[in-house]
Amino acid sequence: MGQVPARHQAILTQSYRFGEAISGAATSVLRELGAEVPLRGLQGLESHIAEVVPNTILCRTNGGVIGNVLRFVAAGKRCHVLGGTKALESLLTDVQKVKQGMAARSPELLGFHSWKAVMSFSLRPEGEYLRGLVNLVQEYGEANMLRGLAGCEADQAKAEVVCSTAHKAKGREWRHIAIDDDFRDAILRSARGHSTHAKEQKEQIKAELKLFYVALTRAQSAVQIPPALLSRFRLTRTTDALLGGDPVKVQKTGDPSQPDLMAGVVSPYHSPEPGESRRMAALWQILRNR
Repeated sequence: MGQVPARHQAILTQSYRFGEAISGAATSVLRELGAEVPLRGLQGLESHIAEVVPNTILCRTNGGVIGNVLRFVAAGKRCHVLGGTKALESLLTDVQKVKQGMAARSPELLGFHSWKAVMSFSLRPEGEYLRGLVNLVQEYGEANMLRGLAGCEADQAKAEVVCSTAHKAKGREWRHIAIDDDFRDAILRSARGHSTHAKEQKEQIKAELKLFYVALTRAQSAVQIPPALLSRFRLTRTTDALLGGDPVKVQKTGDPSQPDLMAGVVSPYHSPEPGESRRMAALWQILRNR
């Protein structure tokens, strides 16, 4: 289209999906991509940057999706993976292959011929994208993770929450979305830069920002953004209220007087915390009963 001669130019800047709060956050991302014209939300349509009980969790990586699925399964909640679980199952099957010294086909594990090599690479700055997957495999084991994925709802309409990568969520929308912490890790990692070529690093940053923009603009009513990214883009929450339904309520292990903001969903990119072993036990109990 850029090669078609035209006298006039019209820029699509109006969204009818969300209001000004979400469009303002999206504009902050677009500014860093060089956009000069702000994205406008629909006036009169209320939207928020807030903490939510999500309809959907959008992740940067397949590891992020798997981690969130396991937490919902442990909570006994019906979870749907957008696009199905086949790609995730293939990734975990490749983990088994790599552990046996065989070649993998999944993009995340291409070129690795031992699990020790994967673990070692994940500790390096350029291998940070694998760290979440490695932590999950070490904590749960790929066999248990495959059993957890088998318990997902095939029908999205029957699920209480949807887990997806942002790539697969393009063109979709949900009322209340939580953006997973693996976006934080990916964006901050690309900004630190581990490439020796400035041009390559710049393109990597742009790619991460574009994908974050996609995730951010899937929300209709409210979106929850990791605190580090709120700071990164100089954003603030527009309400202190917890928004959304309550499809993922679970019993807390901490202070019962505090709100259960993510309903027991712990990002695989966090270190283990008090109570983690209880969630592990809960997951195993559910898997044994399937």
